[in-house]
Amino acid sequence: MEPSGQAQDQQQKELILSALSRVIAKENSLSLLKGGLKLFSRDKQLFAKYAFGVTICLFASVSLCVLFYFIFQAFGREPLEAMVQGNINWPNWLSWLSTPEQWIRDFGGLIILAISYLIIVYLSVRLAFLFMIYWTDEMIASVMKISRNRPNTPFSVRWLLRLLKTGLRLTLRTLGVTLLFFCLSWIPFIGYPIFLLGVAWSSGKDIMATVVMVYAEEEIEIPNLCQMPFKDSARLGWLFCVVYSVPLIGILFMPLLYILQVCAFTFAVECEMRNLLGVNEQGNKLIS
Repeated sequence: MEPSGQAQDQQQKELILSALSRVIAKENSLSLLKGGLKLFSRDKQLFAKYAFGVTICLFASVSLCVLFYFIFQAFGREPLEAMVQGNINWPNWLSWLSTPEQWIRDFGGLIILAISYLIIVYLSVRLAFLFMIYWTDEMIASVMKISRNRPNTPFSVRWLLRLLKTGLRLTLRTLGVTLLFFCLSWIPFIGYPIFLLGVAWSSGKDIMATVVMVYAEEEIEIPNLCQMPFKDSARLGWLFCVVYSVPLIGILFMPLLYILQVCAFTFAVECEMRNLLGVNEQGNKLIS
C-alpha cells in the first residue's frame, strides 16, 4: 500500500528539513565558494545561465546607480552641503561635526558624501536583486534538476506575484538589518566590526531564505520550520564581508558571489537529500 499524498508531503518535508540542517551545520562561506566553482565547471550550460544572469544584474545595478546619482545630485547634495557648513541644524547625534573649524566641516562633508554614494550603490544592487528574482528562482530550479526529476513550475500571474512578494519581504528584511548595523557602525572602535558581523549574518540568512523560497514552491511549507542560528548564518556569509570591504565597487560585485553561493548551497542540500535516501547520482540505491 503506497503512502497517501499527505504522508508523502510530510516525508518530503522532513527530508528537506534534515538535509537543510545538515548542510547548514557543515558548510561555510569558503566551502560554498569552492562548491559553486566545482558545480559550474561540471555543468557548462548552468554556468552560461549564471554568467548571463549576473551580467544583466550588474547592468541593472549600474543603471540604477547612475539614476540615483543624478537624483541625489539634483535634490540631495545641496541640502547636505548646507548642513555641513552649518546653515542647517545638525541632528543631535551628529552635533560633533558642527564645530567652528572649517577643516572639520570639510572632512565631515566628505564622510557624508561617501556614505551617501555607498547607500546609492547598495540600494541599486538590492533593487537589482529584486528585479532578478525570477531569474534567481530559475537558477535554483536548474540546480535541483541536476539531482532529481523536478517538475517545472507552471508560469502564472499568481505564482509570479507570490515570488515578487517573497522577494520583496526578503529585500525589506535585509535593508532593515543593514540599516540597524549601519547605525551601530558609528560606535567608536567596535562599530565597524559589529557592522561586518551583521553583514555576514544577514548574507548567510539570505542564502538560506532564497533556497527555501524555491522549496516552498513544491507546496511544502517549511520556511517557518527551518531555523538558522546566528553563528551558522555568519559562517555562511562571512565571505561577503570581504566584498563589502572594497569601497563602493565591491558591493557591485556582490551578485557574482551571492548567486554562486546560492547555487552551491542548493546543490549541497540536494546531495544531502540523496545521501539520506541512500541514492547515488544515477538514481540507483546504494548498497548498504
